[in-house]
Amino acid sequence: MPAAPAGAGLPVRPSHPPRRSLGSLAVAVPGLQVLGGATGTVVTGCALDSRAVQPGDLYAALPGARAHGADFAGQAAGRGAAAVLTDPAGQARAAVTGLPVVVAENPLSCVALGTGRALEEMKRLRNVLTSMY
Repeated sequence: MPAAPAGAGLPVRPSHPPRRSLGSLAVAVPGLQVLGGATGTVVTGCALDSRAVQPGDLYAALPGARAHGADFAGQAAGRGAAAVLTDPAGQARAAVTGLPVVVAENPLSCVALGTGRALEEMKRLRNVLTSMY
């Protein structure tokens, strides 16, 4: 029997994820444009697959080789997405959901940068917690 991949079975999300407003994300990640004055909308995670969206997520509707993620924004909304991140080509399709829309020329790089920032924050928190013991 093949060995399970490292980390298999471990939760990939914290049980109490940090809450971030779209406005704070736009400040932290250059290139994000929050449309319609929805800067106060709060997100608690990010999903690249509409089937993996959890309530409160920012759904990253990225262009793909066969389909555009914005085509699945309705499914993400039905699963509880709080907002949709997409490129200009997906903007109109994402807006049909009624969710707040965040647009970036290169949304994948914004996701990568945002993930890096989140990991930096987690590392700082871990350092603080471990220094207490």
